[in-house]
Formats: sequence, structure tokens, C-alpha cells
Amino acid sequence: MRDNLGTKLVGKINGRFIVKDYQRGYRWTDEVDQLLEDISNMPGDRYCLQPIVVKNIGTKDDPLYELIDGQQRLTTIYLLYKWMSASNTLPCAVPKFSISYQTRPNSAEFLENIQNIADDYEPHDIDEFFMADSYRRIREWFNRPIVNPTGFAKDIYQKLKSRVSVIWYELGGAESTEDESINLFTRLNIGKIGLTNSELARALFLQSDDTGLKEYQQIEIATAWDAMERELHDERFWSFLTNASGSDYPARIELVLDLFVKKPASEKDPYFTFRRLAEMLDPSMKEVGDCNVTREDIWDDVCVFYDLLKELYSKSDYYHRIGYLIAVNAATWDEILPKAGLPKDQFDGELIRMIAASIDTKKFLNCKTAKAYGELSYEMPKEKSLQQRILLLFNVETARRSMDALTRFPFSNYKHSAAPWSLEHIHARQADGLNREEQWLEWLGMHKTSMERNGLRLSATLQRELGTVVSKGHVEGERYRVLSEAILEKFNEPGGEGYLHSLFNLALLDTGANAALSNSTFDVKRDILINKERAGHFIPECTRRAFFKIYSGRSASVMSCLWGDDDRQNYAAAINEMLQIYFNETEDNKEGLEYV
Repeated sequence: MRDNLGTKLVGKINGRFIVKDYQRGYRWTDEVDQLLEDISNMPGDRYCLQPIVVKNIGTKDDPLYELIDGQQRLTTIYLLYKWMSASNTLPCAVPKFSISYQTRPNSAEFLENIQNIADDYEPHDIDEFFMADSYRRIREWFNRPIVNPTGFAKDIYQKLKSRVSVIWYELGGAESTEDESINLFTRLNIGKIGLTNSELARALFLQSDDTGLKEYQQIEIATAWDAMERELHDERFWSFLTNASGSDYPARIELVLDLFVKKPASEKDPYFTFRRLAEMLDPSMKEVGDCNVTREDIWDDVCVFYDLLKELYSKSDYYHRIGYLIAVNAATWDEILPKAGLPKDQFDGELIRMIAASIDTKKFLNCKTAKAYGELSYEMPKEKSLQQRILLLFNVETARRSMDALTRFPFSNYKHSAAPWSLEHIHARQADGLNREEQWLEWLGMHKTSMERNGLRLSATLQRELGTVVSKGHVEGERYRVLSEAILEKFNEPGGEGYLHSLFNLALLDTGANAALSNSTFDVKRDILINKERAGHFIPECTRRAFFKIYSGRSASVMSCLWGDDDRQNYAAAINEMLQIYFNETEDNKEGLEYV
């Protein structure tokens, strides 16, 4: 007998269930109220409870199920039916199944007659205590002053009959041994490793239809499934598809299945994806079901869907534009994929408009009047976020337009590096962020080296003091302040203070925990970046070009150790040239980044 997997309406559960002695007894308390609330306030037209895992050890005419997982939930549902049928509110709500506990020979009889148990009944064992307590909880929940017991009972009964399901996982009987049952129970309960969407979906696709899924078809599905899983472990592909870490998914194919069934980001049901796939095969689900659909049909649709994702990933324009939209949460796959069927020029136009909307200052800042890109400030959290988004797009678009077909922006580095990418000042005009002596000494040592390389000197007194401090490895806070201010005067170009926190002085960088880097001048930061690159660290391309003055060209500052007015102006021109196609589509920022 093959395993049987699907969804089953609670109202259609029948037969006899036995809880074997390797399981603990019934212990639910507050979970009873939560279950009632979940059913009463179920979102949408259908609701799916956690899995019921059973093994049929009876016959077709007289089913007897070993209840491997879900006994707490199913016992509570039985008690719920008993209260509704015995309370004169809904006599027809008699449970169609029974439950007995192997360690409690009288448990089935006790449950059958629980409606006759008085409140002062003295339980014979701990299971009877919790069963009686849960029955009282159910009665009290229905008898609350704000509740019409009869109306609520009818509502709950109808939901259980036609709208509330469980995930029904029935193990093959003869082939499944007692040890296998115990091992599965141990995994699901003691190990707390639940069945995942991907495990359930795989079992759903590989089990036979009533017409019989051929063995070669099962092999084809299993082989394709494994191939998808391997491909999704390519971090470049994975990071194009999602911002989530691969560790968030027990199997990465679950992401593809989530996207395939259009799982909402806010969905809390852990088995939403499996439930939707099961509904597609259930003719009774009129909204989504098709009487003629087979597991192979649905699997073919999954494969076509997956191939579309791979095709978009393979094409540079789509890889970069869609990758950016996903990275900044400016669009979802549900919004992007319906447009992928448009003619290429229309699809391209849609993506460009989505990207433009993502950097429109009025929309992003939620303000009535648009703000010029050059006026955005690093010191304002919302504006800082927009600055980072613009510079990310600058790097992505630079990679997209590269003449090298193999050049691709590394979304995996951007999303999953050890230290998150952030905005970095190209030139720091202050060194106030350092508060420990080892940081002060590091900063002074690096800047002493930079000054010597560029022929810069302090006054004779301060120059001697700087040499002494660095050689002896000791400096007081007040002396650090005096020395750092004197050094910064040598590197700060007049008039540059007004651009300190603007896009003209910012770049993307993974700085890690190096506080001295964040508070260093342009020339010192360039040295640090060169060393980081030599050590194998990834430096964003536009950040490299800024620090190596590639954007500055012939008009670079006479002193290459400075980030001056010409450098800022050329940097702004490079951003405008690269992003103008998107600026043109914004409502109020068509002029791009204006340097004034």
C-alpha cells in the first residue's frame, strides 16, 4: 500500500484511532482555546490545520488508524464534537471517529461518555484530568456572555464540515513497520522537526493518482526535483530570486513552490504552499480545482514556471533590473512575472518605470514636494536609505551596461556578506567617531603615512608630537583631538563641507567594524581599499572608480590625495549619465543629480 497524502475536511474524518504506548498522553490546556479561536476566526474561505499522520492497520471496511502525530489536536476535535452533540445545541454533531489510548484501556469509554462527567469528578489518571479539563474549557468558551452558544456551534460545525481541513498523511500499512512509526513520531515530536512544505509537496507529486502514476514518471519528477534543488544552491541564482538566506528554507525548492502558488508575504500558515498544491488536485475546491488536472500536469506547470525564472536570470538586462527591484523590495515576483509575457520593449519599459518609481523622492519620502537628489542628507534616516538605493542602482546599472558580457553585479555579496553594505563617506572631514586609544593611534598612524607620501607637514611642534605619539604608541584624548584637527585641515579642501553628507561624497562599501576607515580622509581610505582588494575582498565597482579617480579623468584635483570640487562634479555627472534613463521616468526628478 502506498503512502497517501492530501488534505481532508475535518468533517470527513472517520474510523477508529489508537494512540500507541510510545507516545505521551493527552496534555493540552490553553491550546484548546487557541484552536477554537483559530477555527472561529479563520482567515479566508478555507483553513488548514497542522498535519495528522496515521498508519492504517485495519481493513478497508473497518479502518483502524495508528495515530502517529496530531493526537492532541484530534482528541480536542473529538471533544469539540462531543460537546456540540451533547449540549442540546447541535445533536447532529456526533463525531464520526473514536480515539483510544493504548496505555489507558478505558480511555475510549471515558471519551465516549465525557458529557456525563460531573465537574467534581475525580479522575483516575492524568489523561482523564486533562481530557475533562479540555471539555470544560470548550463548554466555557461556548457559554461566554458575548456568545450565542447555538449560533456559534452551528458556525463551527459548518466550518469543520466544509471549510476546515487537516493535512492527512497516511503511511502505507503493511510495508510500514512499528519501528518506522516510532522513528517518525520521535522526529516530529521529540526532535521537534516538523514536516516541511517541500517534503509534503514532494510526496504529493510522487504518489500515484487514481489512474496510476507510472514508475518512470515518478523517476522523472524526482530527478527534475533534485536538479532544481542543486541549481538553487548557486548563490548567484538564489540571490537574484530572493533576499532571504538559503538557511531560511529546509529545501530551497520551497521558494519556487511559494512563488508558484503566490504565497503572500504576510501568510502565517506554515503549510500554505502544500495546501494550495493539494487544492489544485481536489475537484471539490471549485475556485482552484479542475476535475481533469493530474499531479503530472501541475508538476509540468511548476517546471515551466521554474524555467521562466532561469530564463530571466540568464539574460543580463533582466538579471540586473529585476535583481535590483527584488533587492530593494521595490517589486515582488507576483508583480513582475505577469509582465514577462509582454513584448520585449513593453516588458523593458515596465521594468524601467518600476525602477524609476523606486527612486522618486516624492514617493520614497512620502512628501508633497519632491526633493532634489543633491539635497538628500546622510544624517536623515529616510533620505540616507534613498541615497543607498540610488548608489546601489548606480553599481547595478554599471554592471548591466558593461562591455564584458560576463560582468554581473554580485547580489549575493550585497545581500549576504559578513558585514552588511552601507554608505561610506568618500572623504571624512571629522574624526569624532573614535573613542578608544587603539583607534586614535591607528588613525594617526595611517594619516602620518599619507601626509609623508603627499609631502604634507604640520607645524614643527605638532609634527614632532605626531612622530612621538606614533612611535611610542600612546596618546591622550585631548592631544588626539588637537592632532586630528590639524591633520584634517591639510586634507580638507575649502568649500567641501557643504557636500559632506550628500551623494557627491558617498559610496557603497562593506566597511565591517573598521571605525578608523569611516573616519579617515580620502587618501587613507584609498590605501585601505587597495589593501582590502589585494586580500580578496570585494569592492563595488563604482566605489573603486571613485577612489581611483576614474570618473575624474583629466580634471582630477591637482593633489590626488584630495576629493575636491572637480571630483565631486564628475562623480555626479557619471551617476547622471548612468541613471538618466530612470531619472527621465520619475515624476519630479528628471534633472537627476545637480551639482551646484
